[in-house]
Order: sequence, then C-alpha cells, then structure tokens
Amino acid sequence: MAIGLNTNPRLTMIPEKLQKQQDYISWLVPKEKEKGVKAPIHKSREELRHSHLEKLFKGVERCLDLVYNWDGQGSTPVSRATFNRAKLITSNLVTNLSFMNMPDPIIVPVPNGTIDINYHTTDYQILINIPETLDDYIEIYGKSIINPSANKLDTLTKNPETIDPVLKEWMTATL
Repeated sequence: MAIGLNTNPRLTMIPEKLQKQQDYISWLVPKEKEKGVKAPIHKSREELRHSHLEKLFKGVERCLDLVYNWDGQGSTPVSRATFNRAKLITSNLVTNLSFMNMPDPIIVPVPNGTIDINYHTTDYQILINIPETLDDYIEIYGKSIINPSANKLDTLTKNPETIDPVLKEWMTATL
C-alpha cells in the first residue's frame, strides 16, 4: 500500500460519476422518508450506531434486485457476497473513523458488478471500490480539495482491515 500520486482517471470523474448515478441513487433510496424521531435516551452509542447503519443500508440493499443489463449497456448484477463485503467495510469505516467526522457515504452499484463507496465533501473526495470476488483488489482513491498539491491516495489491497488505517493516515497527513 503506497500513498502516491493518483494517475487513475476514476478519481477525477467522481463528481461526474455521481451525477450519472443520480438516477440509480434515487431508485435505491427508499420512497418513504422516515420522520425525525429522537432516539430514546437509554440507547447505547453502539445501539444508535447499529440503528443508523441499518437505515443507511435499507435503501442500498435494493441494488440486489438489479438484473443483468440493469443500465441498458450490458451491466452485471451485484451479488449478495459483494453487497455484504461493502456493508461490512462501510460499517467498519463508520465505526472506526467516526472521530474524523466523515459524512454518510453514497453507496452505489457499478455496472461491472462491483460497489462504490463514495465520500464527497467540500474538503476531500474518497472512492472505495469493492470488487466482485475476494481474489480482486479493493481500490482506494482519495483527493484533497482544500489542499490540491497534497499527495493523492491511490492504493490497492485485498485485506479490508487495512482500509481504515490507510484512510486515517492519508486524511491526517492531507487535511
């Protein structure tokens, strides 16, 4: 895992990609918006976090309903295994990096059967691509918006447990 200059064009396409995926996002988000109900005081932080994650994945789980050619261009459906890996990685990010005040990610299916976890703020852009199989690499890209001359994050890993430390190191050094 190396933090270096990003030559991958996918990172520069994040805003464009998010715009193109807006149709899919609106399809994935549940139609009924839950009313803002305050959580009872007796709930633990862990219970609140779990409840928040369940709400986050409620709409995203609809990507499992996608069929072959869901985008009209020969796309592959997302497998349950890929979805479960994305869910586990996102849960770990939300739990382990909560002190970094990261927003909720935008999680979208990709036409090749993978899932993208996107963090896009006014300070940075992060894209984590979860592959279809365990044999493929998880791709992690990051770009600072407030410090454009900073090193960009461009790394591959097969071990999901390395994502949190890599992001923490990059964000601490860059932001």
